[in-house]
Amino acid sequence: MSRATQILFVTTALAATILGGPGAMGAVGPADRPLATMEEDRHSIVTRDDFMAPRQGFFPARKGHASWRSERRDQMQNQPLTASDSDGVATQEKTQAANTDRLAEAARLHQRALAIKQAALGPDHPNLAITMSTLAGLYKAQGRYAEAEPLYRRALAITEAALGPDHPNLAITMNNLAGLYNDQGRPAEAEPLYRRALAITEAALGPDHPNLATIMNNLALLYDAQGRHADAELLYQRALVIKEAALGSMHLEVVATLNDLALLYKNQDRYAEAEPLFRRALAITEATLGPDDPSLAVTMNNLAGLYNDQGRYAEAEPLYQRALVINEVALGPDHPNLATTMNNLGGVYNEQGRYAEAEPLYQRALAINEAALGPSHPRLAITMNNLAMLYGAQGRDAEAVPMLERALAIFEHRLGPKHPYTRSIQEKLAGLRVAVERGNGADVSR
Repeated sequence: MSRATQILFVTTALAATILGGPGAMGAVGPADRPLATMEEDRHSIVTRDDFMAPRQGFFPARKGHASWRSERRDQMQNQPLTASDSDGVATQEKTQAANTDRLAEAARLHQRALAIKQAALGPDHPNLAITMSTLAGLYKAQGRYAEAEPLYRRALAITEAALGPDHPNLAITMNNLAGLYNDQGRPAEAEPLYRRALAITEAALGPDHPNLATIMNNLALLYDAQGRHADAELLYQRALVIKEAALGSMHLEVVATLNDLALLYKNQDRYAEAEPLFRRALAITEATLGPDDPSLAVTMNNLAGLYNDQGRYAEAEPLYQRALVINEVALGPDHPNLATTMNNLGGVYNEQGRYAEAEPLYQRALAINEAALGPSHPRLAITMNNLAMLYGAQGRDAEAVPMLERALAIFEHRLGPKHPYTRSIQEKLAGLRVAVERGNGADVSR
C-alpha cells in the first residue's frame, strides 16, 4: 500500500468515525465503495415544527385589539434542511443540527481525501465522484449550497463520462443533485433530474428495486410541496409497495413512506386515512427500535399533530409529552428535536387558551434552536411566529411586533419573499402595526 493510499485510508476512516460513531470505521476501504449512496428527502422522519396562522373567529374579538386564531394550517418542513441523507453518512442528527462541529470536521477530512485522490488518480477518475458526492452531501447538510452544487455537477460529469448515460450510479447522483435543488426551492430544476433518475434506475435495475422507491418518494415530496397531491399519492403508494416487497413490511424504510403518505392525507384533511398509517408507523418503529428510541418520538409527534388538527387535544397532549421525555433522555436537553416537540405542545396549549403553559415552552424552544441551529434558521422563525400569535391572543401586541419582525427577516433571507410563510408574516405584521399605532383593533387575520 502506497503512502498516499495509507493517508487516504486513515483520513476517510476518521471521517466515517466522526459521522457514524462506533463501528463506522469498518465500513471504509482504501478506495471507497464503487457505488454511491442514494439520498432520500424524508421530510416526515424529521420532526416538524407547526406553523400557526391567524384567522378570525377562534378567539372572541377584544375591544381595541385584533381577533386571532391559532390555526395549524401548515407544517414547516424544516427547510432548507429537509433531507435525511446523504452519500453513506446519513444520520438524523446531521439533518437536525447541520452546523455542528462534527459536520465541519468531517467536511474538512473529506476535502483532504479529495485532494489526495486528485493528486494520485488524476482529475477524472471515477472514484473522485464518490468523494465529491459525499463532500457535497456534507455541505448540503450545513446549508452550504453554493459549495455543494458544483461538486454534485462535477461528480455527475465524471460518472457519465466513465460509466455512460444509463448507469444506475448516474441516477444516484442525479437524485442527490435534485435533492439539493429541491431544498433550495428550485423544483423546476429538480423535477427533470428526478424523472431521468427514475427512468435510468427502472431500466437498469428493474421496476421493483428499492432505489426506485427512494427516487419515487423524493419526487412525491416535490409534488406534495407543489400541491400536486394526486401525483404525489400515486408515487408514495408505489414506493410503499416496492419497499414492503423488497425490504419487508417491518423495515424502517417502510416507516418513512408511511409517514410521508400519512402527512399527505393529513394535510388534505383526510384524517381517517392518515391515522392508521401513523399508527402502523408507530407500531413498526416501537417493535424495531424499542419504546425509548427518538425515532419513535418523531411518529408520535406526527400522530399528535393529526389529533390536534381535529381538536382532539386530550389525545394529542400525552403523545407530545411522551415524545418530550423520550427526546430529552435520548438526545439531551438541548437538541432541536426537543424544541420541535415543545413548540408543538405549546400549540396544543395555545389553542385551548392555556397561555401560561404554552409561553414557557415556546421560550425554551427558541433558546434551544438558537443555540443549536443559529440565529437565522427557519425553525427559530416558526416558534417566533407562534409566540407572537400567543401574545396577540392576549392583547400583547407591542410584544408581538418585534417577534414577527425578526421572524420575517429570517424567512425572507432563508426562504425568499414569495414563500407562503414569508407572505403570512408580512400580512400579519402589517395589520398588527396598524393596530399598535392606532389602537383601533385592526384585523390582522386577513
